[in-house]
Amino acid sequence: MLLTSHSMEECEALCSRIGILSAGRLRCLGAVQHLKNRFGAGYLLTLRLNRQRSGPPAAAGGPGPPLQPVEAAAVAWVQRAAPAAQLQPTGGRLPDTLCFSIAQQVTVLTTHHSLP
Repeated sequence: MLLTSHSMEECEALCSRIGILSAGRLRCLGAVQHLKNRFGAGYLLTLRLNRQRSGPPAAAGGPGPPLQPVEAAAVAWVQRAAPAAQLQPTGGRLPDTLCFSIAQQVTVLTTHHSLP
């Protein structure tokens, strides 16, 4: 069976082997962990904030409104846990969500902490 998707999360959940196509050519094929180890550039951390949205959503591709206090606290927490983490623009697609990219060398994060 062949399943096509743009979502790696879907592929990881449903498939034991993954092939990646680019420009109409099969570029790599293998088990999920093998491909991550060989080609993975890092991690994507998504934080979902539990609060009422206090400002308008960011325009697609725009920098968005200034960080609210809870967002600033979340950014500070992530940067303490993983100093190399970079806040990524989400384009307002996911409300109350912050996304960070983290280099592959950073592997230890503290889990299940509440923000002050």
